[in-house]
Amino acid sequence: METPVIKKKKGISPIWILPIIALMIGGWLLYESYKNAGVDIVVHFPDAEGISIGKSEVIYKGISIGVVRDITVDPTVDSVSLQIEIKKVAASGLVKDSKFWIVKPEVSAGKIRGLETLLSGSYIAVQRGVSEEPCAEFTGLTEPPPIPADAPGLHIKLTADNLGSIQRGTMLYYKNIQIGSVQSYKLNESGAGVIIDAYIEPQHKHLIKTKTRFWNSSGINFKGGLSGFKFRMESMASLIYGGISLYTPSFQIDSPLAQNERTFHLYNDYDDAEFGLNMTLHLPTAQGIEAEVTKVMYRGFEAGIVTDIDFDEDNHIVTAHISINPKAEFILREGTRFWVVEPEVSINRVRNLDTLIKGVYIAFEPGDGNYKDYFNVQKAPFTDKILPEGKTFTITTGNSSSIQIAAPVLYRKLKVGEITDFHLRADGNKIRGEILIYKKYAHLVRSNSVFWKVGGIKIKANLNGVDIESGT
Repeated sequence: METPVIKKKKGISPIWILPIIALMIGGWLLYESYKNAGVDIVVHFPDAEGISIGKSEVIYKGISIGVVRDITVDPTVDSVSLQIEIKKVAASGLVKDSKFWIVKPEVSAGKIRGLETLLSGSYIAVQRGVSEEPCAEFTGLTEPPPIPADAPGLHIKLTADNLGSIQRGTMLYYKNIQIGSVQSYKLNESGAGVIIDAYIEPQHKHLIKTKTRFWNSSGINFKGGLSGFKFRMESMASLIYGGISLYTPSFQIDSPLAQNERTFHLYNDYDDAEFGLNMTLHLPTAQGIEAEVTKVMYRGFEAGIVTDIDFDEDNHIVTAHISINPKAEFILREGTRFWVVEPEVSINRVRNLDTLIKGVYIAFEPGDGNYKDYFNVQKAPFTDKILPEGKTFTITTGNSSSIQIAAPVLYRKLKVGEITDFHLRADGNKIRGEILIYKKYAHLVRSNSVFWKVGGIKIKANLNGVDIESGT
C-alpha cells in the first residue's frame, strides 16, 4: 500500500481575494482623496453673520469652489476667522491680492442687492488677484471691491463739490437705461470736493464722448418763483436708489470718444448740465434777482440762468454767478452789455409788465471783442422807438430822483425834448444826463439856458388860500 503524499498548491487562497479587493479600493480612494484634496485657507471678517459651517459656499463667477469648514473667534475678539476649504482646481487663484467678501441680502433707501441669498443663504464671493505670490490667509472686505481697472469697459472719474446722495453702486443712466455704476469715491487732495470713480459697461462705452455731461438725477428737482415752476424727476429707480444721468449735447455729438481715466464734472442737476459756461455779473442790488430762477434772455432765447448770488461786504456790490448755454457762447465777449429788465410804471410810460408774471430777467446786447467772463450791469437802453431828429445836450445834477429815461423836457409846459440817458460821472460826485431837444425847438437852448427838475405836486397853504403846483 502506497503512502499518500501531501502536495501544497501554489497561488493565493480564494479567502484573500476579498481583503485584496478591499485594499485596492481603499488605495484608490486614498489616491483620489489626495488628488482632489482641497486647499485650506483662513479669511478674517468682522463677523460671520449669515455664514453656516458646512453649508456656506465660496462662489466664483457663479460656480462653487469651496465651503466653510469651521468658524472661530480671533484672539483679539474683534473679528472672526473662517476656515475654508477651496477645491484644488481653484487653488491657483489663491494669491496675495485675491479679495473675499460676504454676500447677503441688503435692502436700504439707497440700494437693494443680494436678494438671491434669501433662498440659498449667504455665501462668500471671491475676486481673483493678479499677483503671482501664493497666499493662504486673507482679510475679508465689508463691501464688494471695485471692478478692476483692467476690466473691459470704460473707467472714468467724476468731480463734484459734494457727494450728495451718491454712493457705491449708484447707477449711471442714459435715457433711463442702466449703463454703468459708481465704484468708489474719495475727497480730492484739497478736501474741497470729491472724486467719484465710475465704470461704464463695454457694450455702452461708445456713448461716452469727451463732451458728454453728467448730472445728479437722484430724487426730485423742484424750482419755482415768479417766472414759474419747474418739476423734474428722471425715473422711479433714480428716485428710490439714486442715480447719475448723462447726455451729449447735439452740437457736440461728434466729439471724440472718451478714454479710460477721463475726468468729467458732475453737475447738480439737469439745468446746470444743460448750460455749463460760467460768468459773473456785478450789480448794485440783488432786488428781483433769484438764484436758479432768474434767466438771461436774448430775443426770446433762454441763454443762461443765475445759479448763485454773493454779496461783497467790502465793495458793497452783488455778484451774480451765471451759467451760460454753450450755444450762447458769443455772450462772453468784451463789449457785451447786460441790463436788468423789470416792470416800470411811471407817469410817462408803462413798460415790461410781462415781468410781473414771468419775473425779472437779465437781457444783453452782444459785443465783438475778446473773450471775457465778468461784467458790470448797465442801464437799460431805451430802444422801444426811433428817436426824432434833434440836438443832444449834456446836463449834470446832484441826484437822479424823478429823472427817468424818456422823461420829457418842457418849455412853458410844452414838450420840446426828452431824456435819453443818465449815469454816474467818473468822479462819482454828480449825475451826468443826456437830453435830446427836438430839431424844431433846438434854437430855444442857449448858453445861458437853465434846466431844473419838475415832478410831483407842490402844495403851499396859508390864511389866504391854497396854491397847488404840479409838474407833468
